[in-house]
Amino acid sequence: MRTASPVSIIFVCQRGELELQSALLAASLRRQLGDQPELIAAVPQIAGQLHTPLAPALQLLERLNVTVAPFDNSFTRPGERLESTDLLINKAFCMGLPVKSPRTIVTDSDMVCMRPYDFSKPWDAPVCCKPVDHQNERRWKPLYELFDLEVPNQVVMSTQSNEPGPPYFNSGFVSVAADVAGSLSACWLDTFEKITKSGIMGDNLFFREQVSLAIAVHRLETRFGLLEDEFNYPAHSKAVDATNPPFFVHYHQTRVLGAQEVLNRYVTEIAEEHSELRKLGRLYPHWLSELPVLWAQ
Repeated sequence: MRTASPVSIIFVCQRGELELQSALLAASLRRQLGDQPELIAAVPQIAGQLHTPLAPALQLLERLNVTVAPFDNSFTRPGERLESTDLLINKAFCMGLPVKSPRTIVTDSDMVCMRPYDFSKPWDAPVCCKPVDHQNERRWKPLYELFDLEVPNQVVMSTQSNEPGPPYFNSGFVSVAADVAGSLSACWLDTFEKITKSGIMGDNLFFREQVSLAIAVHRLETRFGLLEDEFNYPAHSKAVDATNPPFFVHYHQTRVLGAQEVLNRYVTEIAEEHSELRKLGRLYPHWLSELPVLWAQ
């Protein structure tokens, strides 16, 4: 009998390359964390159409005991122009999904778990994230004025460029207390919509969802904690130490998995355990070309 999990981990899984990424993520989570954590693959309905993953992905998720949960991205309505960056806010919808644990973790799909972690350890705050790698948005005053707020006085340093700025988080790994997740999800979505309609970030659409998260946390006056790189490791710009790998590796692009031997070897080992990953990998030419060892057999 499975014991109660201290966390539920949610990631987006939809038809297309994301189904391969999320299937790989799920396999890595079970490999490192065992069967205890509740895993949820969230499938979006986009512009009125449910983007259900292909059979190999669904078969693997079922075998790994991953719950498949549909949700509706209400920002993508049928007949309306769809910005690809609108799909980044899927994580905010995921955060509002019901879970069985006292803690919800929402992750990007282009990540792999590389070592075990004791989730029974207490978290520093109701919301925990890593600061952004770089200060990629600086119009904080007009953004906060949209909500009749002053820019927070607290200064947080970006982790790679070491630049000061107001609290601003990388949303690739967000840990939130379950009793806060619903309200933060709703506020995050509301903030995203208001920023979008304002046009202030019209030339920086990609980072709207991260900016929205930071402002939503402040709007709710929610206490936050800052995580170390090991929870959201930027492997696209830093090499992974094979002798002491981080907990969560954020690889961003397939070529990163192929370029670093430790990641190449790790992903290959996982694929050897799950034939469904090989079937999915063969559907995407750049996965075939950038990870040739993975699909050779």
